[in-house]
Amino acid sequence: MGPAELNAGPPTVIAAELKARALRLVLEHRSEFPTTTAAVQAVAKQVGVGKESLRRWVAQAEVDAAVQDAVQDAVQDAVRDRGVDPGSHRPAPADRAKRHL
Repeated sequence: MGPAELNAGPPTVIAAELKARALRLVLEHRSEFPTTTAAVQAVAKQVGVGKESLRRWVAQAEVDAAVQDAVQDAVQDAVRDRGVDPGSHRPAPADRAKRHL
């Protein structure tokens, strides 16, 4: 019997709170370990989740953070360079103070 056959059952559903806690622990404490892999292994064992699952959650969190940073940078660039109101996707009014008088 091969490794794939050993894990042929339905996937385990992990509570969102447990997933968030495990991810937070890795992100907060990985500087205390020589590698991110070592941090993932330690936290996975501590909270009782699979090492590979936690590794994927960490990788996805890093991607999500990079995308969020890129979006924020793009919005700031649009505001600065083109005078765009980030909430409306239209040019910002020349003088907002006069509109409220």
